[in-house]
Amino acid sequence: MENKNNKFYEMVLFLSTIAFQSMGILENPLTKKAEKHLDVAQQMIDYLDMLKEKTYNNLDSKELDALNQTIYELKVSFLRVQNEEKEKGEVKKNESEKNVNEKKKGKSSRNKGKKEE
Repeated sequence: MENKNNKFYEMVLFLSTIAFQSMGILENPLTKKAEKHLDVAQQMIDYLDMLKEKTYNNLDSKELDALNQTIYELKVSFLRVQNEEKEKGEVKKNESEKNVNEKKKGKSSRNKGKKEE
């Protein structure tokens, strides 16, 4: 029975590690870079939720606690990373709009000095 428990924990650890790597929290061991693939992270969280649902009433209290805690930590981390990405997107959008407006102002001020013929 000990071996089955270890396999369960290994599976939870495996899926959660992929999720944390996909959120850019852990670096990818192959590229040595933190990369964000939030769709993959969400998929791993969904797998753990499914595992919890499918193993309902078949887990001991330690296994269930470990699974619940892992899912909770992943979901909180996912929301934090997702919000950070949205904020970055808004900052980039605002900076881009500011640059466009500055370029327009530059053109209009140059055109003011020219006389129409």
